[in-house]
Amino acid sequence: MPGMTEGETNGSDLRARVLGQGEIFRKLDHALATERLAHAYLFLGPRGTGKTRTAIAFAQRLLSPDPDTPAFRRVARLAHPDLHLVFPMSKDDAADGTRVGQILSEYASNPYGMLATSETATVGIDQIRALKERIAMACVEAPRRVVIWSDAGRLSEPAAQSALKMVEEPPPDTVHILCAEESAQMLPTLVSRCQRVRIRRLTPAQIAGTLESEGVPAAEARILASLAGGSLWRAAQMRTEDVLGLREQTLRLFSVDGASAAAVAQRVESVGRSWNPTLAHRAVDLLLMWHHDLLWVQGHLPQDALVHVDRLPQLQAAAAKIPLDEIRRRIRILEELAESVDQRVNPILALQVALSHIASGAEAGEPALF
Repeated sequence: MPGMTEGETNGSDLRARVLGQGEIFRKLDHALATERLAHAYLFLGPRGTGKTRTAIAFAQRLLSPDPDTPAFRRVARLAHPDLHLVFPMSKDDAADGTRVGQILSEYASNPYGMLATSETATVGIDQIRALKERIAMACVEAPRRVVIWSDAGRLSEPAAQSALKMVEEPPPDTVHILCAEESAQMLPTLVSRCQRVRIRRLTPAQIAGTLESEGVPAAEARILASLAGGSLWRAAQMRTEDVLGLREQTLRLFSVDGASAAAVAQRVESVGRSWNPTLAHRAVDLLLMWHHDLLWVQGHLPQDALVHVDRLPQLQAAAAKIPLDEIRRRIRILEELAESVDQRVNPILALQVALSHIASGAEAGEPALF
């Protein structure tokens, strides 16, 4: 890591930074110990679940099994000469050795970062040509070399064809680890040459625990973890949002029990253009979790599974007054709202329809669900 000297070992074992993939490491270690290591692996999993970091952590054992060696720590800094990382870059970045080094240094120092320069970047043929030149040489200091392909689903067509040849006929003592969200993103022939490894989604508890260790308040960490869809990266990205404030605003916005059409229209107008597809999805996710918490409370199930446990008294009061069928009806309305946004219906129009349905189904004077 930046600032680490060769004599330091704390924090250099990358497996300590990878959540939830212990079983995968055990299987890979067994393959290594029994000399059944595949020449190419394909790590598959949703974005932000740690595919590339899992690959690098395994590469650390492949290149230097002894954690007390400088080589082991060089892998942690992504500075080992026999470790090669291929990731999406713009042409300008790919041609700039200083920029490449900067990206790798930032990635090594940020456990929540992504190894890519932009959402539209690809792995180009020039990167593959440069890689071929490097791996045509003998290994520098390790018994083997490791090539990690981050976001292999973003290989350009020429790059994918060239990568296929490299994986089909790897140089001696070379292990390729390709990382992608889905195998459908890649050439079928390239996929067929790899042994597949499914990277597991992280549990909300794992994500929340990590966030809390970084100083995020427990209530906020719990909500972020539930919104993250198993992705620590996504949870870290959302840390910049005021998720607790958004929850309060959303609960107020959707509290329209028995409201008139004019009142609903005024409520919709109050959010204006800020109600975009991204905000709509975040708000719907929060509300769906709120309703599922209500169902959980009504069923007298363990409270430690609640997302909004910090609002337990409000949940208990609402659960005691709101009929089960009404909760389920509103869940369907919220799911339809999310579907409308996905289908590119005007999000403001979709909001007005959802609020109108909620208001029309509740009699005036009924206890507020939110």
